Amino acid sequence: MKPSVELEGDLGRTIGEILQLEAEWDRNRAAPSTHRLSASEDREEREKARRREAVTSEIRRLEGVAAGLRRDIANTRTTELAPVVQVVPSKGAAQMARVRENIESAQAEIENLHARQRELIVAAAAGDKAAARKLEELKIAAARAGNQIETGIEATELLQQQRAEELLEFSIRDADAKFTAGRNAAAAAVVAHDRATDEMMRALAGHLAERPALLNAVRKSGCEIDDARLNSLWTVEVLHRAAKASGLAGHLRIAIKDAVPLAQASDTLLRHTVRRPNLKDKAA
Repeated sequence: MKPSVELEGDLGRTIGEILQLEAEWDRNRAAPSTHRLSASEDREEREKARRREAVTSEIRRLEGVAAGLRRDIANTRTTELAPVVQVVPSKGAAQMARVRENIESAQAEIENLHARQRELIVAAAAGDKAAARKLEELKIAAARAGNQIETGIEATELLQQQRAEELLEFSIRDADAKFTAGRNAAAAAVVAHDRATDEMMRALAGHLAERPALLNAVRKSGCEIDDARLNSLWTVEVLHRAAKASGLAGHLRIAIKDAVPLAQASDTLLRHTVRRPNLKDKAA
């Protein structure tokens, strides 16, 4: 699946296509008519209806695509930003289980052999050669079982050491994976968001750059101007109050008490700034 950043680009393009189609649907809206349509008008209206139907079908298809992209973005972000959990397999887990079973079996065998030895000790000590031979066999079997237990203990320590090395290896891989996820996924989302912010800021800067010429046009209009009020529209405080009204001041750490939308400030001040020329003074 694509990264969420690319999916967001696909979603933006899809929404743009939907908006274009909606505008096309409006252009093909049925024209109101109070008279009987001519043959050519009737053909034109039927063509508009056909086009509206095709556009509506395409809009519905693209809305389905957009809904799927939104789901994919949500799922991809969840995957990209979720902590990376590495499954840590244990190569020696089955071996460890078998070694422990063998140790327990050997311990049970030794207990059984000791019980049988106790039954033969008296007879062997009394000179019963068969009992003596059997007792010797049991001692050898018990020694063999004891050696098996010692080997099992050594094997257990070795497997535990290998397990510790596995855990360390996978801890390193897990840390690397989390670092990669944070750098490539989470950081990429921040960069993509900030790139969009940069574009909007450049657009805002370009828009505000047109404002001085508009204010100068008011001054050059030939009307009488209240310079004090007009000059107040040039101050940065007017823009700061507008930023406060739009909720932008907090993000830019602009400290100002009043919140006044820019259009409201301009409308209020210009209504008192621009005055009709005084013809009496000119006549005099």
